[in-house]
Amino acid sequence: MILYMLYMISSFALAFVIVGATFSTIMIFYNYALHTIFLYQSDAKWLINLNKTSFVREFLFATYLTCLVLVLIVSLTLPVDKGIGYFRVAVVILSIMSLLTVTGIVYFATQSPWYLQEEIWDPATETWVPYPYDNPNYTFNYLLLAAIIMLSTYLLPIILRPVDFARNITSYTFGLISYLLMIPMYLNVLSIYAISNLHDVSWGNRPTGTGTEAFTAAEAEQKKAKEGYLVFRTKMLVFWLLCQVLYYIMALQMMAAVYDKQIINSGKITYLEFLTLYLAAIICFATVFAVLYTIIWWFRYCCLKAYKIEEQDLSKEF
Repeated sequence: MILYMLYMISSFALAFVIVGATFSTIMIFYNYALHTIFLYQSDAKWLINLNKTSFVREFLFATYLTCLVLVLIVSLTLPVDKGIGYFRVAVVILSIMSLLTVTGIVYFATQSPWYLQEEIWDPATETWVPYPYDNPNYTFNYLLLAAIIMLSTYLLPIILRPVDFARNITSYTFGLISYLLMIPMYLNVLSIYAISNLHDVSWGNRPTGTGTEAFTAAEAEQKKAKEGYLVFRTKMLVFWLLCQVLYYIMALQMMAAVYDKQIINSGKITYLEFLTLYLAAIICFATVFAVLYTIIWWFRYCCLKAYKIEEQDLSKEF
C-alpha cells in the first residue's frame, strides 16, 4: 500500500512538470547524443563543426516551443472542433521530433557500452581525452540501463503474448508505430488542453450549456459560478506554467553545472541519469505489479471454483 501511494504521488507530481520535463530532456538528450554518438565515434569534420554552432539546437528549441505555445493559445481561445486543425499541425511536428528522439535513444542503446571511460576536456587539442591519462577510470552506464528498461516496455505485449503477435504481426507493428507517434499528443497536447479547460463543467450528463445549470437555476448564481471556475482555471494555469518553466530552468542549470567541470562519465548521477532512472523505476513498478495482478487472477480463474466462469450458449437458451 505504501509503495502504491508513493507511485500515485510521484505520478501526480510528474503531471505538473511533464511538459517541461519532456522539453528539457529532449534538448539535453540532443546535446548528449551528438557528443557520445557522433563526435565520440566519428571523425566527420562537418559533425564537429555542426556541434560547435548552435543552429540545430536553437532550431529544435524554437520549433518545439512554438508548437507548445500554439497548443496553449488554441486551447484557451477555440473550441475543439474549431482548433482541431492547429492541434493536428502541432502533433505532426512534435511526433516527428519524438520519433527522431526515440530512434536516437535506440541507436544510443545499441552503440553505447555498459561501462564508460572517464574523460576530461583538453583545450590544447579541443578533444576529450582519458582521465587519468595513464589509467583511466570506467563508470557504469546508468543511461543505457534506463534506456533498455523504457524501450523494453514497447516489447512487453509481444513478450507476454508471442502467439497472438505471430498471428497479428501487422496490427502489432501498426499499433507500436501509432503509439510512438501519439506520445507527444498525450504528454503535451492533452496535458495543455486539460489544464487550459479546467473551468469547463459542461461535459458528462450535465445539462446542455455551461454546466452550471446543474447546481442552480438562478442566472446570477450561474454567472457567478462560471466566473469562479474561470478564476480557478487561471490560477491553476499560472501555477502549472510556472512549474514547467522552473523545472526547465532547473534542469538546464544542473546540466550546465556538470558540463562546466569539463569532466564527463565521472560516475556522478546527473539530471539526465536521475530522470531516466526515475521513469524507469516507475515503469518497473507498474509492470511488476501488473504482471503479478494478472498472474493472481489467472490462478483464481483456473484453480478456484468460485472464480471460474461458466460458458453459456445464448443461442440455445433463446
